[in-house]
Amino acid sequence: MDAPREKRKISEVSPFLLRKNNIKDIKLSDLENPHNLYYLLSSPDSELIIWLQENHLLAQNFDCLRCGEKMTLSSRPKNNPPYAWRCRKAHEISASHFSIFANSHHPIQDTIVFFTTLLNKNSLRLASTFSGFHYNSTAVRFGSLFRNLFKEWVLSNILEPPMIFTNRVEIDESLFGRKTKYHRGAKRGTNVWIFGIVECDTNRLILYPVENRKRETLIPIIKRHVAPNTQIFSDGFSAYGNLNQEGFQHFVVNHKQNFVQFYENPETKQSVKCCTNKMEGAWANAQEHFKSVFYNPMLYCSN
Repeated sequence: MDAPREKRKISEVSPFLLRKNNIKDIKLSDLENPHNLYYLLSSPDSELIIWLQENHLLAQNFDCLRCGEKMTLSSRPKNNPPYAWRCRKAHEISASHFSIFANSHHPIQDTIVFFTTLLNKNSLRLASTFSGFHYNSTAVRFGSLFRNLFKEWVLSNILEPPMIFTNRVEIDESLFGRKTKYHRGAKRGTNVWIFGIVECDTNRLILYPVENRKRETLIPIIKRHVAPNTQIFSDGFSAYGNLNQEGFQHFVVNHKQNFVQFYENPETKQSVKCCTNKMEGAWANAQEHFKSVFYNPMLYCSN
């Protein structure tokens, strides 16, 4: 007789249980489920506007730019979106002002489809097809806006001030780009060295494009994002040779001999497992992702 199979938790595997049937329960992360996205898009305009305000995609209040008085949100069926801010002196401004939906004659629902399609790692061409945007004008403009928003987020959340890793980290570098087979023929495209740091306990990851792999290039990046006295695991690349002198606890694994190496503190008898498996896994995911992104026209939108 076959051994009884373990019962799977349906909540972990069934997309059906991730469906939300109340717009108030839908969060931005829930839009990965198609049902939630379609439910949101088919909701009345009044409920959609409130949802966008609660998720900080539209302004929740507004002061008149001309007279400074408080404005109220009023229904304007002929407008796009069909709501506008209006003050007591009859000054009026679109509800989408100062948002990603501004300066567009397309309904807000179409813009949501465009952005969610791109977030699902689809091409700009497919996003323009699903949303009804003209590819060579509207789609390219919104694609450039989309990219700039991510640039601002990275600048304010990772680079300034810099993200600091305080737990064990793994570091490595990898070459991204198209390679010639057997080193024959002309080089195609651009090859870029990427330097990566991953925090083992939290899986937080930073990837830096670098001009070269010299010590003078990599060490400042490590000192910028890794706190002093942090354990750093790497391979035996020579650029990392003086990390101990820089104030870190550096452990090396020789990949020519094995993939895991153990160190023992002679005083405390504490064993430290050194490997770069998390960083290698990050490279695999990044390479797979950028294979499609390299040919995504969104990357070549004009600034």
